[in-house]
Amino acid sequence: MKVWQLLIISLIVSLLAAGYLHNMSVIKEQNGIKEEMQSKQEHYESIITEQNEHILFWRNKATEYRLQINDLKEESDSLHQEIQNLRTIPAVVTSYAPLDPNAVEGWDYAGDPSITSTGQTVGHHIAAVCPERIPYGTRLYVPDYGEVVAGDTGATMRNSDRIWIDVFQDTKAQARSWGKQELEIIILD
Repeated sequence: MKVWQLLIISLIVSLLAAGYLHNMSVIKEQNGIKEEMQSKQEHYESIITEQNEHILFWRNKATEYRLQINDLKEESDSLHQEIQNLRTIPAVVTSYAPLDPNAVEGWDYAGDPSITSTGQTVGHHIAAVCPERIPYGTRLYVPDYGEVVAGDTGATMRNSDRIWIDVFQDTKAQARSWGKQELEIIILD
């Protein structure tokens, strides 16, 4: 072989080696980028997995709290009903009309017909009670009548073996129309 042929072969080998080295360098660089990308992908996947675990944890907590809230609401409703039951009393409810022109002292009222036994002015806001059973000042709700305050008394209320309430009416006709009713009275306070 001649020198020039050896030079050409040497040149070709050098070029091939340089190309090979360049390709290897590019491949190494690409592998480095690929490894970096895989590392970042693994990092981001671990972050996403961690976030999904947090989301799942808080979703489970939210469900747990909702169940607890529902349980507490049911318990609250039950306690509210118990309180209502404790605050509801059966009573005989009659009515009186001390300001009616036909009212009879000793029967419809005693003393000044416009003043209760506690010194208050009679009216739709006052009810006569036995103060030993329902203390004066107690607010009551009488169905089909409304809210009243225990602020008067009478012999019927004090001498009955049952809880008896007398509500105010403007006329004796209204009092007779009301009659004698057995009602569930709500103690407001």
